[in-house]
This record gives sequence, structure tokens and C-alpha cells, in this order.
Amino acid sequence: MFAELAGVTVWEGSASTEVVVYGELDVTTLSWLRTALKAVCADQSDDLVVNLEQVAFCDIRVIGLLVVTAARLRGSGRRLIVRGDPPRRSRIFRRYGLEHLHTPA
Repeated sequence: MFAELAGVTVWEGSASTEVVVYGELDVTTLSWLRTALKAVCADQSDDLVVNLEQVAFCDIRVIGLLVVTAARLRGSGRRLIVRGDPPRRSRIFRRYGLEHLHTPA
């Protein structure tokens, strides 16, 4: 039996592109998100929203990936906005000084 642990969907809007992530993000599934973020950063010219509302588990490596992505976007005058407000994730964003990326759902 096969169970999908995580997935990524990209939605292009008029003012931003949204990457919706679901499932468990850890070292084995992080590459999916990394690939999607790199593609969106390269192909789009608007702000990027990463929606983590449906993420059950988020490895610390995801935070590192978001920091790198935010810096890449900032260099081209764009913003990274992170949506989703599970309590533990909010604490992680505060702990690492990333509150400016986080927007509660």
C-alpha cells in the first residue's frame, strides 16, 4: 500500500502565486517543495504565498528553505508570505525572528 506523505500545488493569481503544501515535510519530502519554490521564483514576477495550513509536520529544514527563498525574492523586489497558524509553527517563526514572513490564516 502506498500513502502520499506530502504534496505541493501551485496556483497563479493576479497579484501573487500561491504554493499550497500538505502532509508531512521532512528530509524525504522537502525536495518537492524546493523544486516548486525554485520554479516559481524563476518563472513569476509577483509575490509568493506559501500556504502551510494543511501541513501536519514541518522539519526545521523547511524554515531554512523559506529563509533562502525570501532572500531570493527580496533581491528582485518581491515578497514571501507564509500562511497557516499551527501553534508550534508560530513559535518557530518567533524563535528564529521570521515573524515578518508569517501571516495567520
